[in-house]
Amino acid sequence: MRSRRLCSRGRSARTQRWLSADRFALSLDVTEQIGALKAETCRHLVACGFLETESDQLIEQALTGLPGYRGAEKLEHARQQLEALRRDLLPDDGPRS
Repeated sequence: MRSRRLCSRGRSARTQRWLSADRFALSLDVTEQIGALKAETCRHLVACGFLETESDQLIEQALTGLPGYRGAEKLEHARQQLEALRRDLLPDDGPRS
């Protein structure tokens, strides 16, 4: 009979690897979604007359607390902060195409 090696939390090494890969995929997905939100916000700001460097600085300032969050909370925090930034800086009718 084969014995299973268990990690410190009582999970098999295979389960630990699977969970680690799953966490990495979720982290990558969140990072991609935050990148898309930042790009969308930058496009809106530039369309309304801000320089791209100004837009980047404003976005970075809005997301200063982001490293303190993880996973879905990180994505939701970024979404809320960028929506607030757009609400504060953009006209009510949004960018003109």
